[in-house]
Amino acid sequence: MNALIDVWLVLFRILLFQAKKFKIAKRALIYETNFDLPESTQSDFRILARILFRTYKSVFLARRIYRQVAIDSYISGLGESANVWTNHSKFNDRNGLPSLGMRLNYGGLMNELSIQEFWTLIFLPILILPLITFQSLFSSRRASYATCMLYACQIYLVNNRLRQANGKVLIDYSAYSNQSNWLALVLMKRGVEVIKIPSIVPFAGHFKNVIASALWLSTPYHFDEIQAFAATHVVDKYLRGKPKNAFYLDKYDNAEVKAMPKVLGYYSHASWVRADQDHGSSEFGLPEMEAALLRHLVKYCKKRPAMKLHVFTHPRERKPDMMARTKAYYHDLISDAINIEIYFGEEKNSLSFEAAEVGVGTMSSILFERLLCGFKTLFYTEGMSSFPVPNSNISPICAPNRDKLFEMLDEQFANASHPILEQYRYDAEFYTRKQ
Repeated sequence: MNALIDVWLVLFRILLFQAKKFKIAKRALIYETNFDLPESTQSDFRILARILFRTYKSVFLARRIYRQVAIDSYISGLGESANVWTNHSKFNDRNGLPSLGMRLNYGGLMNELSIQEFWTLIFLPILILPLITFQSLFSSRRASYATCMLYACQIYLVNNRLRQANGKVLIDYSAYSNQSNWLALVLMKRGVEVIKIPSIVPFAGHFKNVIASALWLSTPYHFDEIQAFAATHVVDKYLRGKPKNAFYLDKYDNAEVKAMPKVLGYYSHASWVRADQDHGSSEFGLPEMEAALLRHLVKYCKKRPAMKLHVFTHPRERKPDMMARTKAYYHDLISDAINIEIYFGEEKNSLSFEAAEVGVGTMSSILFERLLCGFKTLFYTEGMSSFPVPNSNISPICAPNRDKLFEMLDEQFANASHPILEQYRYDAEFYTRKQ
């Protein structure tokens, strides 16, 4: 019962209290992009009933075979699904972190329930309804309020299972989730240390509002951001090291792989696909920004006949049901008058960084991954309000307009390296210096 009350009481404070940490949690829970629902559901007046049905369906379909953990599990991990743990284990090994005793994932939490958990989850949505019904019907963020019922069940299960296992540390690998700060408040209230592991992309995307015992920094740019977001970070300490999902480092770490000269690589963020598939708005890279960048790169290559343009499509663009539309999209944008190759293969773009001497994009994790592996990279930032943050040391490779883009491209092609690479490579002081 205590685990249930903790969940309800913290949500009550998030929705109704004005204290700093509860306001921060509310921004992430309600106002940031919801990853569990299409953005159009924010205008669905029936969304509360839909989420209630979805939640109870998960509860009633669960197998009643979950057993209390028999042994202590001091350190546990929380991920998105069951297939992430190989990469997360490599992350722990690469950064000298301890192995995990218990592995929880949002996708499988409600697959197996104990009898006690089953009856608690029957009651919990009813307890949550008075807190969210009005907003779920009348707020412009009604879907985000409605999903609190589902999130409450997930948080209860994580909290309850950590209690059973005497868990003292939770490493949250899915900390971009909207309910992450709510979960952290529940766990930290009873003394559990919550370590959040973002990806290598800027915090401005999904980590402006953070509550945690510790937050992992995986690129020097994160140092710039924690100063910019100090007012909306309630974090006891910052740790640093190599990023999660960095499987590509097995190829480039301690290896000298030479890039193909005179090849300009465009890295797509697939923003046009995301918009088409009803995803929430992004902090970085709208379809028109990516289209403008690609047209600029075509013009740049036209003036330099020796240059080849290589378009690295996003995995979303390479799915079988999107292939024809992707080809049509790029055909409309790109002239046949230049030397160009559009990649539609199966290999991950991060395993072929050497295929382009200089890589360019609006915003994507792969651009930071290129820097980590020591390959020349530029960001096209025209129209971006939150990247880079003021006075960032990454600004020399951020082009705010076409003229500056062309100037920076000429500079990078003319030089074997760039000073920024020395700060962002896997062997830079940021990654090698002891905490």
